[in-house]
Amino acid sequence: MIKSYIRSLLEAKQTAFTIIELAIVMLIIGIIMGGVLAGRGMLSSARVNAIMDHATKITRAVDEFEKRYNQLPGDMYNPDVIFSANAINGNPATTRGNGDGVVSGDEGIYAFQHLALAGILEGNFNGTWNYSNLYHGPIDNSIFYFVNNYDDAIVLRFAKATIPSGVLTVAQRTGAVLTVKEMMEIDNKFDNGNPATGMIIAYTGSDAPANSCVNGGSYNSAYISSERPTCYFEMRIKRNYYSLVN
Repeated sequence: MIKSYIRSLLEAKQTAFTIIELAIVMLIIGIIMGGVLAGRGMLSSARVNAIMDHATKITRAVDEFEKRYNQLPGDMYNPDVIFSANAINGNPATTRGNGDGVVSGDEGIYAFQHLALAGILEGNFNGTWNYSNLYHGPIDNSIFYFVNNYDDAIVLRFAKATIPSGVLTVAQRTGAVLTVKEMMEIDNKFDNGNPATGMIIAYTGSDAPANSCVNGGSYNSAYISSERPTCYFEMRIKRNYYSLVN
């Protein structure tokens, strides 16, 4: 009987010790997981800041170009006269805009060539939609270029090249480059948090499930915790020169 009692005490102590060990293990796992999640959050924020640093650099370059030449990059009608028709730092000066004060169509890619010709922005651009000649962002296969989706604004688009080679179609240059969470962080930090209004407009990428970034004018809550990129964005950086003089 005494032996049975002692055995029961030992078994109770052994069980208690096992529970303590389990609690310690669970605590360690929790700390590790917390560190991993925090690390991912820091990495995501670093990506967001790097993207917006590039966008700010491009915006300032456009401002400087307009002040210097009283024209918009890409829309400039006489780069061959101002910069000569010879290539400057590998950038030919033969791609001309129509000078209507609106950066539209292929002018959206001429813009980077003109900025480089002016020595305001570094890079080699030949005025085509070839991936190797586009302005690349800080994320793999990411690209910046200008579009004219709004009549009164110069719009900078940031997206992914779904096929990082050759001449890109519209669909191939509107791939998803950001997760919904990252897109929301950009929108909340630099704009109004609404994907459909303000300076920054979010879109679902051409290679992402339909409405997986924006659904019904709001960010798709079903994808907020997803690590799959589903978004790209456009940012109004300046009112068109045409709208300022008319």
